[in-house]
Amino acid sequence: MFYSSDSISEKAVDEFYNVIDVLMNNRFINYEISDISVETEVTQDKKTAKLIDASASSTIVSPGDTIVVDVTLEPFRGEKVVKQIFFKVPEDQAVGQYTLEVRGGGEIPLPYVLEKQKYNLTDEILRRLKVHKDFDELYDEIQKTDTNNQIVVEFLEDGISLVDEDGSKSVKKAKLKDVESKPMPGDVKKKIGQEDLGSNKDDDNQIEKTAIDTEYIVQGDGQFTIHVMKPADRDKALAKRVKEVKNQIKMEHKLELEDQSKKDKSSKKDVKKSDKQDKKTPDKKDESKVNDTNAAE
Repeated sequence: MFYSSDSISEKAVDEFYNVIDVLMNNRFINYEISDISVETEVTQDKKTAKLIDASASSTIVSPGDTIVVDVTLEPFRGEKVVKQIFFKVPEDQAVGQYTLEVRGGGEIPLPYVLEKQKYNLTDEILRRLKVHKDFDELYDEIQKTDTNNQIVVEFLEDGISLVDEDGSKSVKKAKLKDVESKPMPGDVKKKIGQEDLGSNKDDDNQIEKTAIDTEYIVQGDGQFTIHVMKPADRDKALAKRVKEVKNQIKMEHKLELEDQSKKDKSSKKDVKKSDKQDKKTPDKKDESKVNDTNAAE
């Protein structure tokens, strides 16, 4: 799904050409294309939507748990809509703190963008850092490429986060994969301890990802800090959080009652004051009757 205010035909064909170019010029096999069939639908409507908010059912989980993410989209000049995504924490997910990224399918996670700018990494450098071991891996990556009209929920790679432990935004932890922690300007080296970029030693540690299709080109992203714990520790942490929430509700209710009590006392004082003033001020009708009686006498 594509949008362009200038020429949608060029925009759509550009990405289509890139896919064909990768397949035809891959270094593994002679990939023959016998036929190409494309179905397109063009509309004047601007089918874009901004990702403006997201909430997670829980940020304290265990391996195998499902996190329900409610994503609020604001379509161009339209009413807000909420999309629900179910993200399952991998069964073999290690215990620890992770960043859960929520983004549009065509968006690059903001931590990656910031690190790319920080180290002045060009697209050519990043392309060279990525080496596929065979055609199947290359083809699988093309097939699984996110699309512009998707909402994607995924764990970012270890060490990448925009959220500090205290919940504040930060980019101090963001690190691009396969780039040394403190490279010299213009110097890009292999990852520490990694001899061959093409060895793909981390194939077994694929990043978990869930995506749903929408009727919009989704723009924007955001992050959650997720704490993955053992089931027993998770239950304790959740119980503690529930207790804290209950105490907070009790405190708020207590403050409301105290505030209402003060208002009631103030109201009673005003009523008593008004009654005293009424007793001091004689009724005008009674004064008139007294004057009339005196005049008759």
